[in-house]
Amino acid sequence: MFEGIIGILIASIINIFIGEAMLSLLISIVGIVIFSAYALYDISLIKSEIQNDEMI
Repeated sequence: MFEGIIGILIASIINIFIGEAMLSLLISIVGIVIFSAYALYDISLIKSEIQNDEMI
């Protein structure tokens, strides 16, 4: 996922000079997907920690 963020950063810098509207839309969509994946991953970690604490 970190590589995806680096890719978004590079694509954003390129888009500053190109100014393509479709690339901007694509960057936004990919950003939403990546950050949603981060949120789901963190939520799953929190849930697993809570479940492990309840067993003790």
